Amino acid sequence: MKQPPLSLIVEIQQKFAARGIHSVVGGSAVPASLGLVEEVQDWDLLTDAAPEAVQEVLEVLECRYERLGPAGVFRSAGLFRVSAEDHAIDIISRFTIETPEGPVHIPARAGDQWQGLVLARPQEWELAYRLMGRTQRADLLRDAQAARD
Repeated sequence: MKQPPLSLIVEIQQKFAARGIHSVVGGSAVPASLGLVEEVQDWDLLTDAAPEAVQEVLEVLECRYERLGPAGVFRSAGLFRVSAEDHAIDIISRFTIETPEGPVHIPARAGDQWQGLVLARPQEWELAYRLMGRTQRADLLRDAQAARD
C-alpha cells in the first residue's frame, strides 16, 4: 500500500475532534481501507463545520495552507489545501457537488476507522465518485458494499 505520511492528517483530525468538530477522511482512503486500491495519493478531510471553524483549527496548528475557491463541479463551502511534507491535505467544508439537477451535499458521516483515521462511509463516497463521473471507483465501492451485505 502506497500512501502519504499519516502524522499530520491524524493530528488535524484529532484537533478537530478536541474542538467538537466532526470530520471524516474520504477520497481514495475509503477504497484503500477496503483493499480495493493500492494507492492513496493525498488525504481528503471532510467536515460539515463552517469554513471559519476549519480555518481556526489550521491557524492553531500553524499549518501552511491556502484557501481555494469553487472549481469544476465542486461547490463546497470551503476548500483548504494544507502543505504537508511531500503531499497535500484537502480539507473540505460542507462537501457539495453541482449536478444538472442542482447541488448535492455529501455529508461527513463516520464509517470505519483505519490507520488511526475516522473514515467517511463508503455509501457517501460511492455517490460522490458517481457525481464526479468517476464511475469505476463508484462501482468498486458499490460492489464491495454488496459483498458485505
